[in-house]
Amino acid sequence: MAHIIFSLAAMAVAGCASAPPTTAELRRQDEQGLAQTSRVSKAARGEPTNTQPGVAARIDTVPVTWSELEPLLAEASGGVILREVALDRALKAECEFKGIKVTDAEVAQERELLLSSIERDAAATPTDSGVLLESVRRSRGLGELRFSQLLARNARLRALVRSTVSVSEDDVEQALLIRYGERFRIRVIVTATQRDAIEIRDELAKAPALDIAFSRAAAIKSTDASAVRGGLLEPISSADQLYPESIRKLFPSLKSDAISSIVSVDKGFAMCILDSVVPATERPADAAQSASKEIRVRRERLAMEETARRLLARVKVAPLDPSLDWSWRALAPR
Repeated sequence: MAHIIFSLAAMAVAGCASAPPTTAELRRQDEQGLAQTSRVSKAARGEPTNTQPGVAARIDTVPVTWSELEPLLAEASGGVILREVALDRALKAECEFKGIKVTDAEVAQERELLLSSIERDAAATPTDSGVLLESVRRSRGLGELRFSQLLARNARLRALVRSTVSVSEDDVEQALLIRYGERFRIRVIVTATQRDAIEIRDELAKAPALDIAFSRAAAIKSTDASAVRGGLLEPISSADQLYPESIRKLFPSLKSDAISSIVSVDKGFAMCILDSVVPATERPADAAQSASKEIRVRRERLAMEETARRLLARVKVAPLDPSLDWSWRALAPR
């Protein structure tokens, strides 16, 4: 679920606009349209359409007015919404400037891309991915209006970056090797200094049962997050650049009954032993096409986030409503 939330949050990047109207003014601008929509909906259901102006709800028949709710809503999430509105405006202006028009079909496609991402990251079925999406929407307050705006925002961002993203045959082959090629499951010990690594290696060289001793030493002395698992890592492809090259170069010579040489890594020095080898699996017929699409979507997402940050850096925000100003200033640094 963490991946899902991250994906949705990343796709919902939002920002600020120059000289925005107050919360009350924004509400007044929207009330006419909202009231008309409400009347049409009620009329279709055969319900009374006469509502008291300015009343948002009733609690035990007592009216709750918008003027009562506005400052509370502004404090709760006004800054987030203002940032979304700012990005919407910046994107519309940028697309208009570059002559880019986003179709309804492209907006609808964003929902399918989101569902596909959830299905892949959570290893969920199409039905389950829809359930997960609805759960995330509820947790993030993405009702029909905000969700539709999010999809439109994503479609505009994707249209802006589409021509800047490319996927080569080498990129696809690397992805296929990582997914379907031979992989190595290893145990690793990482130390802050080379001296510490040498001392641990010398001690382990004398151990009668190396695999047990290595696991115990990793749990006690390794600085890597894998220490809690006795240094055991998930299966790694020699083509996976997310892992240090110095470690991946050891794979062909690794053994379960011998410690590797000590190599330098980002956070110190490391040594490892082989736990097992995961054989390569057969590639499906559409594997290359699927990998190419996934790589493109991932790279487009990164480019979209960067474009959103760039556009938001151009605009300024000046909340005029005190409650909205508090919410805006309470946002994490952008």
